[in-house]
Amino acid sequence: MLQMEVLKWVSPIPPSLDLMQEKRAVVMYSGGKDSTTVSILVAEALKDGLIEADVEYVYADTCVEIPPMRDWALSFLDEIKNAGFKIRVVKPKPSERFFACLIGKGYPPPHYRFRWCTRRLKITPSEEAVKRAQVVVTGIRWGESRERDRVLRRACSRGGECGSGVWMARAPKLGREYLAPIAEWNDCSVWRFLEEIAPLWGWPTECLRELYGEGGLRFGCWVCTVVRRDNTLRRLGRKDPRMERLLRYKQYMLRVANWRKFPENRVWINGTPRRLSLKARRKLLDKLLKLEDKVGLELISEEELLFIDKML
Repeated sequence: MLQMEVLKWVSPIPPSLDLMQEKRAVVMYSGGKDSTTVSILVAEALKDGLIEADVEYVYADTCVEIPPMRDWALSFLDEIKNAGFKIRVVKPKPSERFFACLIGKGYPPPHYRFRWCTRRLKITPSEEAVKRAQVVVTGIRWGESRERDRVLRRACSRGGECGSGVWMARAPKLGREYLAPIAEWNDCSVWRFLEEIAPLWGWPTECLRELYGEGGLRFGCWVCTVVRRDNTLRRLGRKDPRMERLLRYKQYMLRVANWRKFPENRVWINGTPRRLSLKARRKLLDKLLKLEDKVGLELISEEELLFIDKML
């Protein structure tokens, strides 16, 4: 039972869940520990009749999620579905996916000044589900530190890469209520909930600690070039060499796109480096297909390849 006394040693039951009462709501699920915590709290509140709402869990599969993180997210969504709740996995159109844009259209890898990925891979695919809802529920948390809050605000204003933070900025623009039930929880509270309380309710969340390891890993895209140092792929690569290969491809992608070292890999317009050249894009595709064969993972879909073939 989701009772106040059960959670008292972790944190009070978020009173903001009451704002979902008799409304249509979407829970933005990213697979990370915070969105997993919120997903369980909402599910238990609904099961116990503490709130009545029409809830749908939405997972934005960018098609370039870090493979073990994606596997966990999809397996947990199965748990949500088996508990009797609606889930929706949304994906970008083939022409808007990462490699369709990078190799097919010649976009340079995303960076802070040209972060073309978040809207195409996460926001646009999710908007149809969000538009039908009155409340957007996420696992965003505040108060860990001033620096953390500052970085979080900045990331959200740019369309942060996490599956929930982006909606902090988007929900008001869409005319929806934004709900962050664990906004005041600290890191320890989240982990104690996932490792001790959630398993008692039948949720298989103990394995998340093993996935995260001792340090904090990020849930997101393995091709993300906005992060300066990808500690997640490095750490995962110690156990799974395939992740190290993915990291090497990402580094190769950045080298190819480096117009200062390789100006011939860009199309120049009025003295300014623009799109990747056809030669560079073909090199990236060739190396990607060889990588896919070596790691035994689907890194690019057939629909994407068909689009790219038309563009090259």
